Amino acid sequence: RFDWPEQRLLKKYSAEIRESYRMARMHPHNLVVILHAYGRLSVRDVELLKSINGQLMKAVEQLEGKYLTMVCHSFGRLGVRGPLWQQLGQRINERVDWLAPVDMALIAHGFGKVAIRDKEVLAGPFSDAALVSISGFTPQQLSCLLDGLTLAGCLREDMFFAAMEEYIRQGSIGGRQRQHMMSRILFTVMLERKHLLEGVSPSWQPLLSRVHHAPIDAPPRPYHRELATCAAALSLKARPRRRKGPYIIDLYVPVDAHVPARPFPANQFTVSGLAIHLMAEAEFCPITGELLGPTRLRRRHLLQMESQHLGLRRKDWLALPDTEARVTELEALLVQHVPLRRR
Repeated sequence: RFDWPEQRLLKKYSAEIRESYRMARMHPHNLVVILHAYGRLSVRDVELLKSINGQLMKAVEQLEGKYLTMVCHSFGRLGVRGPLWQQLGQRINERVDWLAPVDMALIAHGFGKVAIRDKEVLAGPFSDAALVSISGFTPQQLSCLLDGLTLAGCLREDMFFAAMEEYIRQGSIGGRQRQHMMSRILFTVMLERKHLLEGVSPSWQPLLSRVHHAPIDAPPRPYHRELATCAAALSLKARPRRRKGPYIIDLYVPVDAHVPARPFPANQFTVSGLAIHLMAEAEFCPITGELLGPTRLRRRHLLQMESQHLGLRRKDWLALPDTEARVTELEALLVQHVPLRRR
């Protein structure tokens, strides 16, 4: 969205903020406003994020109202994980009775985006407070609330039914992004807790039908063809851009027999194929390098559909000098999973 001079201005601005004398004098609320601005612009300035994260860890108890919401929303949007989230959960637990529906929606979505599974808070007092005020949520807020709790693995059954009934009652379909979130929520329930959908009222059917016809958001890329070339060089009968549920797998490698998933303890599942995913930098926390919520959920879904998720960083893959080097990289990824014979 930015041209180069604006990027340079933001870098200079970041350097000024990170000056120790300036950072120490700034009130936490001022830091939150800056964080929120970078979040809205989707600018992941790693050094600035580290500095703000460190300062807020010392002052979480000073965060009030909308500033608490802005921290969760912004760090979720920017994909920042870390120990600060535990402190934020404790602060939210203290302030939960004063949170408006819009605050609860944005907080839940922030936790979900970075896959912070704080069940003690999110599936406890937070969900209780949301249920009490469920009629005050807009359709957009309901989708953010449910999506966040789904990504975080903290969605209670009573919350699911109450929010879905209210969403259907309000009768708003929403745009592409909201439809994508609702499909992700319902697909998760269909896959992991299918019994919840047995005997639901006919008013649910339009939403449920969209789950099976989720749009394909992954256009073909040049690296898909090269992935197929690399697989052929390893004597694999692989297929690029294979659809599995709502996902497009960059390279799908079938296995001859159902084998236990690796690494353990995922061995309670068996797999019939390997789902190779070239992961974008946006799927990783810029500070810790950990995977974020949507990719973790994808991994969980694929395993339940008998496909083991194997990831490679797309940036590193594209930086390799030639196809031969990429064949070697793919071989190292798959050697413990399927027999290989390099041509």
